[in-house]
Amino acid sequence: MSRIALVTFAAGTHRYALEASQVQSQRLRPDAKRHVSAAEWLGLPGEHPAPERWLTIDDHRGLWQLGVAGDVELIERPTASLYPLPELVRASAHPALCGLALKDQRVALWLLDARRAQD
Repeated sequence: MSRIALVTFAAGTHRYALEASQVQSQRLRPDAKRHVSAAEWLGLPGEHPAPERWLTIDDHRGLWQLGVAGDVELIERPTASLYPLPELVRASAHPALCGLALKDQRVALWLLDARRAQD
């Protein structure tokens, strides 16, 4: 069975994941010119804890950092448990939201492609 490595973190009431190959490093403080908290980047309403860790990502504009509160985990999931978003959902969702991972027929992770949106 084929598997994929994911870096997971919580933002708001959900868990999110980036393909591990998109994350270059994890730091305790931001040191890139472009940086944003995960809650702000995702447009989550309400107040959120300050980021405790910063994931360094490289996109078409260079390095940037995504701040996350709480634990960051490196996990492996079977590729068969990953599904793309339906086009109708994708049209109204955050540009980086690209899929979901199911576990026991429930959404376990929202999958993000960090290269798709960071402004």
